[in-house]
Amino acid sequence: MEEEARCFLGRFVQEFPAVLEEGSPLPVRPMSCKVSLEELDGECLELGLRLLAVRGAPAGLSALLCQTALSQLLQNNLLPFHCPHEGDDNQEEEQQVVLLQSEAVQRLFLNKLIDGALAWHQNFPKLSTSPSRFLLCSVHAIKNTRRKMEDKHLALAEFNQLFGIQDGVECAYYALFDGHGGVDAATFAATHLHVALSKQEGLRSDTATAFKTAFKHTDDIFKSKAKRERLRSGTTAVAVLIQGQELTVAWLGDSQAMLVRKGQAVTLMDPHKPDREVTLTRSPMYLEMQTAQQHSCAGTRTMCCWHAMAFLMQSNLQRSLIWSWMLSICLVTPRAGQTLCWNSLRTLLD
Repeated sequence: MEEEARCFLGRFVQEFPAVLEEGSPLPVRPMSCKVSLEELDGECLELGLRLLAVRGAPAGLSALLCQTALSQLLQNNLLPFHCPHEGDDNQEEEQQVVLLQSEAVQRLFLNKLIDGALAWHQNFPKLSTSPSRFLLCSVHAIKNTRRKMEDKHLALAEFNQLFGIQDGVECAYYALFDGHGGVDAATFAATHLHVALSKQEGLRSDTATAFKTAFKHTDDIFKSKAKRERLRSGTTAVAVLIQGQELTVAWLGDSQAMLVRKGQAVTLMDPHKPDREVTLTRSPMYLEMQTAQQHSCAGTRTMCCWHAMAFLMQSNLQRSLIWSWMLSICLVTPRAGQTLCWNSLRTLLD
């Protein structure tokens, strides 16, 4: 692995023998023209990983280079990159959200990445460039009859390396986002959900709460972006986090994840589909608890579900945005043979 990393660095510094000059075109296109401080981490990491992936960089080395470059970027004074406020209908919100000139700040990030590659090429550090175990991953996507592919996915076996996590527990993250009404929401979630998850202090001790908080935070910052840029797309989500021998699954909507153990399918989730018995009438939120017995090849286990649901009624003619988030997190502990599932729904009317 080290030899592969050294070979890549040799090729990379031949293409980028020095940092990018001011005003020169970027070698990869940023995701947006303006980026908020809350979006900066995700967009920088996505840009860096994309730049390195198309050049054949080892995944572990890419994660470490991007993590190092982002850490250095965040130590800089970003005031020169602030966008001036525009006097429009969203002026009040614009004053609350600090926006940066994306191309300029991304140029600085890429220069940090190039500087790191040049330094490591000269003096390769002793770094763990890949997880100690190998996780085989393959991807197949079908657009069908749609004009554009609106789905996104992310396979990140180097979760710890990308976020500088050194707690001794190897983590891998996989996610799928089924976009509708455009690709913006799916792209945003694929870029930012894992970043928000990595920043949760209780990620290791309370993964369920960490996932819920990360989903809500991603929803909040996308809602702000959608309002600024008049975006109207949405997405489902299913995300898997592997921490050592522990598997956590979180989802929104009807995208699904399946676990196969010794050739047998193990139910992990109950997807949110329109045909579920939900009445579309406005009523207060309520909480219920259900306990059911499930049978598997390993014997009988108990599944406890807490459902928090809110109902609303909307005319088909209404043009107001409705943000409905139903979050379910399924924590599977192989040793205990139990499944715990938390469900919640947050509805915001704009």
